[in-house]
Amino acid sequence: MSKKKKHSTVNTKQLKAEKFNKFLRWIDVMLIKINVGIRAKDMPSNVLELMFQSKFIMPKLECDDVKTRNNQSFKVFVENIDLLIRHFKVKIKIEWFEDEITLKDLITDWLNFNIFCSMALNKIKNMSENDQLTLKKFMTCYKELINENNLRCVTMIHTSTLCYSDLSKEIVWGKLNINEFKLENKPQTLYILKGFVKKVEQKTFLKNEFNRIGCKVYTIATNLEPVGIKINLKDLGIGRDKEMEVYFQKHVYERLYERLDAEDLATINIELVKSLTNVEYVVNHKNARLIKYNYLGKTLGYFTFRILQDSILCSTFLFITNDSTPEGEKLNELTRLQKADKEYLKLDRLSAFAASDLRDNPKLMELFDKAGCAHLFEDEHKPIFRKVEFNKMADKLINYIDTDEEFE
Repeated sequence: MSKKKKHSTVNTKQLKAEKFNKFLRWIDVMLIKINVGIRAKDMPSNVLELMFQSKFIMPKLECDDVKTRNNQSFKVFVENIDLLIRHFKVKIKIEWFEDEITLKDLITDWLNFNIFCSMALNKIKNMSENDQLTLKKFMTCYKELINENNLRCVTMIHTSTLCYSDLSKEIVWGKLNINEFKLENKPQTLYILKGFVKKVEQKTFLKNEFNRIGCKVYTIATNLEPVGIKINLKDLGIGRDKEMEVYFQKHVYERLYERLDAEDLATINIELVKSLTNVEYVVNHKNARLIKYNYLGKTLGYFTFRILQDSILCSTFLFITNDSTPEGEKLNELTRLQKADKEYLKLDRLSAFAASDLRDNPKLMELFDKAGCAHLFEDEHKPIFRKVEFNKMADKLINYIDTDEEFE
């Protein structure tokens, strides 16, 4: 047993030595890239050791209370942040460095750059004037790297918040703090992510003698606490200059994710917040107002709503082809399709357009263009993060409609 343990220790030391030698080679590559006339061997050994240790320091994720730390949603949030950091590929495009590396390398390596630039090189007394000028130029590019990296980290956390929060129950988010680095005799963590969990506020609405539970909808800005979204009635064409908080019945989220089945959840939620904070509406054939759900500036659907108890309560999400939407009614007029037909053909889902052979049929493309749905075929809607099976449905749809007639 003791021999096995000793063997394990030797392997650990050997592995660390190999990693350290690889790290020194990496430092030399960086020195060559910025064209400073020194190598790693010219740098103080204690600083190199500190740089090596700091290279493997991941961002610190913590929270203020035990309840948050033990919350299952928070645990999933932390796990996925860690996963994103380790595996997410990015492209650095600045003057002195261009390579494809992981976000983990970005987050940990810029700590090395900090020590390397501000501490290690300054301890080399025989640096030439040309090298000092090169170092100055490097520092300018280095600041650009830091700004880009900080933006990526904050964006990553914001996206993870919207992806791993159940907006009908609780919101998990993080605030990113960046510590000022000071050269000490131990590695340091520069990124500290404070984690928080907020229960979604619910409100009971009385409608037609039945209770409806509404979940407050929040705007989630980067690095800030979520706050409830308010819409001015004037922006809905109702006339009164009065702001009201927005609530969703849980059914709204279910329909939103179900019908936009080709998009990833984080992007759906990000565009949801944008649609409600920059609200647009239409009036349908029943003279009812619908709130637009816009995705990258183009309409994918609508929210039905009522004004109840000084709040705006949304009851469902209608995909753009559903009955009661302007485009859906035009599609009914052109095809004579009924609600049950659309559901059977799955024309009430984005995947019918993003992952099917409908786009290969010119007659059908003309039909959907006349109905105002041509943008559903754009490449930006092709599924990337959600698994959607390709559906051969053009022939089936043609069997339902008479495409030999001229479209009015």
